[in-house]
Amino acid sequence: MKRQILVGVIGLAFAGCARTWPARPMPGTGSQVPPVASPPLLKSDAARHLAAQTLLFEEFLAREAQHGTLRLPLKPMAKRALLHGHCHQKSFGAMGAVEAAVKLVPELKVETVDSSCCGMAGAFGYGADTIDISLKMGELSLFPAVRTAATDALVLADGTSCRHQIKDGTGREAHHVARVLAMSLSG
Repeated sequence: MKRQILVGVIGLAFAGCARTWPARPMPGTGSQVPPVASPPLLKSDAARHLAAQTLLFEEFLAREAQHGTLRLPLKPMAKRALLHGHCHQKSFGAMGAVEAAVKLVPELKVETVDSSCCGMAGAFGYGADTIDISLKMGELSLFPAVRTAATDALVLADGTSCRHQIKDGTGREAHHVARVLAMSLSG
């Protein structure tokens, strides 16, 4: 993994992106390595500079909206949305940005589920010896919140494994914030 990070940092540095533009990961990818994790691994000025410029998708949107530079023709969605934060969003203090990004959609009423890990933890929940623990974790607060949400409420979860866990544990489809924004754009 250290080699992959180094190749990415060098590529961006040579392209000039690390010097002038914020790095913007694609929706759904998060950052493969959280910004605060990469400099200690690489110990280079280029890595530290790139880490300072790296934002999660929602952090970028929230920042641009706050600065008045984000102009999305979002149409109102008079719905409720139940938001589950991915573990990396919670641990890196990004939930405020996730909430701000989804609240860009006019008339969408967002409620963040007070939950810990969904229980999937990557592939942990698929193991024959760990699936029961995984499902019990989901049952602590996430699954009950999703089950009691109105059937027309949107369920939001950026983590791929979180979305699978929600589907497997409740039968409900969960959407990435980017998909909800796309729904609002298309009306």
